Amino acid sequence: MQLDKYQRLVLLNQFSIRKYVERVDYYDDLITILSHGYESCYDDLFTNIYDSVSEDVTHLVVNTLDMFRWIRYYKELNVSDTAVSENLHSNFLGFDGTYEGTYKVYAEFIINDENRYPEYKPMKLNSHHPMADCYNRMVQVWLMDRTQDPPTKAQVDAILAAV
Repeated sequence: MQLDKYQRLVLLNQFSIRKYVERVDYYDDLITILSHGYESCYDDLFTNIYDSVSEDVTHLVVNTLDMFRWIRYYKELNVSDTAVSENLHSNFLGFDGTYEGTYKVYAEFIINDENRYPEYKPMKLNSHHPMADCYNRMVQVWLMDRTQDPPTKAQVDAILAAV
């Protein structure tokens, strides 16, 4: 990574201000890296800045949570439908923390920080098994036919068959 002197000065000033305001020593090394121009250490400046999360990921997570909310609504209305309620895939299982970390972290953000899906707050969101492809297939079926309110058994069965 390359930073010109102006960029270094701007970052140096920001870190110096934060050090003064927050009264922590955390910024000392970062200030030294910038003031001396230690290029091999520039990545240390950005350890708390993550790669962007694509719109594809965010759309799949939101659509997945909306779809499972919709399936949950069906199950609440049709308690006697044990074929659906006992189907493992009729519940949101989370995303795999090892292979789908971006999906999992975004789901945690909108569930816990934005409080958009409070019904999922008490659960662990690590499925320990890749689920994004499975959810994507289910969401594609759901998006084609989600206009019915309340949801019908045929709609829910079609979604679960996409697994």
